[in-house]
Amino acid sequence: QINEENDYEDNVPDEFRPRNEKDEIVRVRGLWYFRDFLTVDEQRELIRVIDDHPWQKLLARRQQFYGQIYYHTSHKHKLLQPQGEGQENNETESQERQLQVGLDIEALLPLLKEKCTPFFGQDFPTQILINEYRETLGIASHFEDFDAFGPIILTISLLQPIYMTLKKPHLRTNSCEDYHDLQKILLEPGSMLLMKESGRYDYRHGISKYRWVNIPNGE
Repeated sequence: QINEENDYEDNVPDEFRPRNEKDEIVRVRGLWYFRDFLTVDEQRELIRVIDDHPWQKLLARRQQFYGQIYYHTSHKHKLLQPQGEGQENNETESQERQLQVGLDIEALLPLLKEKCTPFFGQDFPTQILINEYRETLGIASHFEDFDAFGPIILTISLLQPIYMTLKKPHLRTNSCEDYHDLQKILLEPGSMLLMKESGRYDYRHGISKYRWVNIPNGE
């Protein structure tokens, strides 16, 4: 069970807190927002590298896995599950499974490692996941697996602004629909959202299906 009260005394300056669709500061312990984390040129180079690599298209959204792969065990598609010992598959499935081999994480490190290392120290992530959200495509509110992933998660946004929905359920499950708190925060191109502490463990996050995104001051 998640406590209703939130400890905001985490010394996060207001300039590094995310804002909602009304341009109001969102105060969640362990949630940091860096608006101009990547320059325009850095974004373009990162997009070029991403576009040079193949995509998986086993879900509604396209994905790329760099480094280790996290298997979507909540989905029934067998190609989204790890292949067990002695498991047989045909030639077509074998070819499809080649897409499950993680892409070389070194392809992204020249662009990201220097900027991201200060947040992780010596425990730099072994996986970088790219999700593509087009038009009104989103992803349901969820917790990242507490065992498979570490205490800090970084989300970098590219190309278009988008809303991320944060929900603090009474129970730490993906199915609970009773909430202590619900926020909709703006993620702008080139920005980075850091989730740790309460922002990582008490709040579910998802990508909202909004056709229009309001940018403060019309920027």
